[in-house]
Amino acid sequence: MKFLMTFAVVFPAIAGIVSGFIKKDQIRNRFVMITLAIQLGLIIYLVSHPIAEAVILTFTDHLSIAFGIDTISTLFLVLITVIWFLVAIYSVEYMKHEDNRARFSMFYLFTFAALMGLSMSKNLITMYLFYEMMTLLSVPLVIHSQSKEALKAGVKYLGYSVFGAGLGLLGIFFIQQFGTTLFFNAGGVLDSVKIVGNE
Repeated sequence: MKFLMTFAVVFPAIAGIVSGFIKKDQIRNRFVMITLAIQLGLIIYLVSHPIAEAVILTFTDHLSIAFGIDTISTLFLVLITVIWFLVAIYSVEYMKHEDNRARFSMFYLFTFAALMGLSMSKNLITMYLFYEMMTLLSVPLVIHSQSKEALKAGVKYLGYSVFGAGLGLLGIFFIQQFGTTLFFNAGGVLDSVKIVGNE
């Protein structure tokens, strides 16, 4: 199951790379649809056989990449996958009048992969990492038309996102200092002994 959760993130990312090299729009569109259909099947299987927590990669005793599936994860995994599939169908016609359609498909799948990792995050490090990835990988979608307005919107989007991520990082430092773990636990993780005198 650990492999399948990792695959649910890696698969659309690899498909995104491949889609960027497909020249013909019709073939690329079919490829994206097939990728998302396979992903939807994988997600349905994963949420039908949920695993509470699985450490994917360990850096130190306190830093690790961990995935898991619970009720909230299930909601977002299914919702995002269905929406991404429906939007991909809509984009076939919508993107006919746009340039750089291969680049759009590539970053569309990249962003989707980051959202899969974000939805399955089981600790603050994993959530922060995939949030940052989602932010950076979605910027090319915001500035896709490369018009003056799009570029201006992209700068604002990146600025707001980085500022928010910075506040999130401060929160992680706080939890590390006054909490018992960086993993998401029911009831919270603040240590009452550590926070005495620091209210």
